[in-house]
Amino acid sequence: MTAFVLRCWIQNYAHGVSTAEDYFELYHNVLTQLADRFAPIKRVTLRRQRLAVWMDDECRQLRRKSRLLERRYRRSGLIDDRKSWVEHERLRHQVYRRKERLYWSVRVNAQAKQPRQLWRSLNTLMGASEKNSLPKNCPTAQQFANFFEAKIAAVLAVVTLQQNFHQLLKLSIGFSPAASLTLKQP
Repeated sequence: MTAFVLRCWIQNYAHGVSTAEDYFELYHNVLTQLADRFAPIKRVTLRRQRLAVWMDDECRQLRRKSRLLERRYRRSGLIDDRKSWVEHERLRHQVYRRKERLYWSVRVNAQAKQPRQLWRSLNTLMGASEKNSLPKNCPTAQQFANFFEAKIAAVLAVVTLQQNFHQLLKLSIGFSPAASLTLKQP
């Protein structure tokens, strides 16, 4: 079918075409028109965040219906459409909470006699998985504290040394260090 349509279009538009470049341009234009007609450009939203493990087909259907109601409200702007969307959102979130509680209850109860698996599940539940941990080359809190303690001690040592030097200079010579403002320029 598409080949037939393509041949018909080329025959209809081929009048006045004489060079290979003209044929190539005609071919390109016809294919573009066919693609636009039979496979128009459609905007697609890709979600990067993975869905929760407890989400099932019912949750997906609820989410799909919720999006449909939201689009309907956004298009119409009617209060009734907004009301039905908001009511459906509340229902959807209630179902989500119930399913999440049920999933984790079943999982924790199933692993009650397996402490290692249970702790792994609890860490996942609380968000303390390996994804959230720092890379191994990052300094620990104690290393930060040690670094800053050493830095402060070094600065204090330099300041103390300067103060001792000025006091020694004052005692041995009898002069006090002059401020830069008191010196006269020649």
